[in-house]
Amino acid sequence: MNSQFIVHLAILLMVIIASLRIFLSSRIELDGLSFFAPGALLCAASAVFVWGLSLSLCILLILSSVLFICNLRPLLQFIHHISHRSFSAKFCFVSFILLISAIAFLVLIIYLYPQDPPAQIKGVSERTIALTGTLNGGISERKMFSQPITGKLAHFISKNTTEQQPVLLSIPDIRSGIVGMHPLYTELAKRGYEVIAAELYTQDGSYFSGIADRMTLRRFTAQCQTLFANNRYILNNDFYIIRSQSAYQALLNLYADKLTGRKIFLIGESYSQEAVSVLTEKDNRIAGYFCINGIDSNGNIFELPNYQQGYACISQSDPLFAAVLNGTLHRSPLLPSALLADQIQQSVTVRLQQQ
Repeated sequence: MNSQFIVHLAILLMVIIASLRIFLSSRIELDGLSFFAPGALLCAASAVFVWGLSLSLCILLILSSVLFICNLRPLLQFIHHISHRSFSAKFCFVSFILLISAIAFLVLIIYLYPQDPPAQIKGVSERTIALTGTLNGGISERKMFSQPITGKLAHFISKNTTEQQPVLLSIPDIRSGIVGMHPLYTELAKRGYEVIAAELYTQDGSYFSGIADRMTLRRFTAQCQTLFANNRYILNNDFYIIRSQSAYQALLNLYADKLTGRKIFLIGESYSQEAVSVLTEKDNRIAGYFCINGIDSNGNIFELPNYQQGYACISQSDPLFAAVLNGTLHRSPLLPSALLADQIQQSVTVRLQQQ
C-alpha cells in the first residue's frame, strides 16, 4: 500500500467522521470533531503539492472544501466555547450528502486500489532530488534554498545494481509523469538497472501557458486534454518532440561525468520516440533506446495489450483514472510494469550483444 493511497484513505475518513456529527448533535462535547474539516482540506491541498493534481485528488479537494465551508461556523463556535443546541436542516442535508459521497468514493478507491507498493518493498532504494536551471543553460541539483525549483529527479537503485549494468534515463510523458511510471522504474531497478527519471518545468521547456504548466497542474492539464481535446497532441506533435529532445539532452548532460564508461539507454514513450531515436544517432554516449509500445534501437516493435498511449503503468499507479480512460471499472490482471520490464530487458540484452 503506497503513501498516496494511505493519504487518500485518511482524507476520506476525516470527511466521514466530520459528517457523522449530525447524528451526535446531543453530545456537545463531541463537536470538536469539526476540526476534522480543516484537517481534511489541509491534507488534500498538501497532497496536491507533493504528487500533483489528479482525478482522485480533485474529488477529494471538492469534498473537503465543501466540508470545511459547512463546518466553518461550528468550528468557530467550538473555538470560542459557544454551545449549540442543534444543526440546521440545510447543514444536516449537506453533511448527509457528503457522508454518502465519501463512503461511496471510499468503496470505489478501495476496489480500484493502486497496485504499486513502495519501492522499499521491492528492495529498491528511491531518492528524489530537486533540480534548478534551464534547458539551454543546463540543469543541476538544487543546493540553495534561494534557487528556484525547475524540476524533480527520481533515482532508483537496488542491491542488485552493479556498474556493469546499463543506466536507463527517462523523461516520462507529461500525461503520466514519474508517478505514473513509478511501477516500471522500481521493477527495472529490482532487476539490477540504475534508473534516472526527471520531470522538468523550466521556462524554456514549458508545454502550456500560465499556471497550467506548474509542477502541480501540468500532468492533470495534459490528462484533461487527452479526454476532451486529444487532437492537440496530433497538431502539436513537432512541438512535443522538440521539447522532449531538449529535456533528454539536459538530463544526459547533468549526469555525463558521473556516467563515464557506463552503458546508457533511453526510455521513450509516445511523442518522445523520434527524440530518443535522433539523440541515439547523434550522441555516441547512448548505447540504445526503447520506446514503450513502439520501436527500439534494434528495429524491433513491441506492443503492450490494452495500452493507453502516453500513460505507461496508469492502470497500476492510478486505477481510477485508468477506469475513466477505458470506460469500465474492470481491473486487468496484467501488470504493465512486469510486461514492460521484460520487453526492456530483452531489448537491452540484444543491443549489448550486438555491440
